[in-house]
Amino acid sequence: MKFSVLIPIYAGEKAKNLEECLDSMIYQTKKPNEIVIIKDGVLTDSLNKVIEQKMKEDNQIEIRSYSLQENVGVGMASNIGTTLCNYNYIARIDSDDISLPNRFEKQINYLEENQEIDILGGWIEEYDENMEQLIAKRKVPIEEENIKKVMKSRCAFNHSTVIYKKDKIIEAGNYSDKRIMEDYELWIRCQKKGYKMHNLPIVLTKNRTGNAMYKKRSGIKYVKTIIEIQNQLYALNMISIFRKWYHIFIRSLVAILPLTVRKFIYIKLLRK
Repeated sequence: MKFSVLIPIYAGEKAKNLEECLDSMIYQTKKPNEIVIIKDGVLTDSLNKVIEQKMKEDNQIEIRSYSLQENVGVGMASNIGTTLCNYNYIARIDSDDISLPNRFEKQINYLEENQEIDILGGWIEEYDENMEQLIAKRKVPIEEENIKKVMKSRCAFNHSTVIYKKDKIIEAGNYSDKRIMEDYELWIRCQKKGYKMHNLPIVLTKNRTGNAMYKKRSGIKYVKTIIEIQNQLYALNMISIFRKWYHIFIRSLVAILPLTVRKFIYIKLLRK
């Protein structure tokens, strides 16, 4: 089964993080057939140097990069990247996260045995920004029935672990131009179309979180996205009017809390 890896990246990423991410793709026990890198706007010289170096290495993987003239955000960059991948199975990874060496072996073996699955993810371990201290483990529901239940209130996939079918994602409308929760919004549309979803009950990636992640989940833009997502769930008859306003209230409240309190809630209450 041939498959692509899609990695959007923007100028704010650290070169060291990108190099570690790419190495974790290259040195898999089951290698991808291609890695597609979407440069979301102008990158730093150090980031371009890492990409150019990896493209020159004899790693038995075709690595291609595409440059966008301006920063369009992760949603639109993912949309464009999905269309540029050559293979129908596309694995996602964020440019600062690290996949475990047997990630693709586990996922591709499962997909070969269960070809009806359209979206496949797994669990993650969350670390500090230096990948030195384990903060939490984010376990997501395994079976489709439980995934559907969780999707009514929060995202039931860890985006950096997902492998999806390109044709299905495009059929569902592909990624939107959202800069926040672009994956959650897409999975909602996929669920409504009846796509088959599953998560493996194993850790597949190590993710950098730290304070930067918790800071992103705050502010007016984040609250507006929460409202948009809940309105979408309600419009698709996936939740009641009561649950819509309940989720908007609770999640918006968390978004305006002090950083230390928000971080405590995510780690202690929203992780397992």
